[in-house]
Amino acid sequence: PAHTASSDETAPPSAEERERLIEKYTALIYRPGAVQDHGVAMLVHGGEARAFAEGSLASPPRVLAVAESCGAVLGVGAQQALGAPLTAILSRESVAAVCAVAASADPRVYSPFRVDRCEGAGSGPAGELAAVVHVTDEGVVVDVEPTGDNDPFPEADGEEEAADQGSRRDAASHIRLPQGLAACHRLAAAAIERLRSIT
Repeated sequence: PAHTASSDETAPPSAEERERLIEKYTALIYRPGAVQDHGVAMLVHGGEARAFAEGSLASPPRVLAVAESCGAVLGVGAQQALGAPLTAILSRESVAAVCAVAASADPRVYSPFRVDRCEGAGSGPAGELAAVVHVTDEGVVVDVEPTGDNDPFPEADGEEEAADQGSRRDAASHIRLPQGLAACHRLAAAAIERLRSIT
């Protein structure tokens, strides 16, 4: 179950529209190994997220829809999160990272990445939090799940350098990619550069 808010704040969407939106964006989260059933799915205002990433909007993007599990996982209840800025749930640095990834050419390249709860949020499961970002016509879908006691984001050589190539992720420089994923990104970037040099 999820709560939704109208993106224009004039009238809430109908029950049918809410179901359609939730079904559409939750269909994106079933990527193996990316989002588990113990996480939280949120829909964030897309235009606000892009503007925040570009620096043309000072206010963080609003949460338009959120799963009921928000309270258990992130320490902020779904009713409290609905319509609130994303900084009511995640740290400002994490929100900057989410928006920068959403504004990048291909958000899938940077997902999953580490995010943190906002200060003052209630407690949630132990360990770090991993986020996956999808951009849809309805907005930015942010899926967050706890990693448990495992640390899938070990400090590794050159991760930020590889991840920052060709992107607008300067605000997200604190993000660490899971081990192995950074190496894949470096190989892909090298292959692309070789192809460009040939053509």
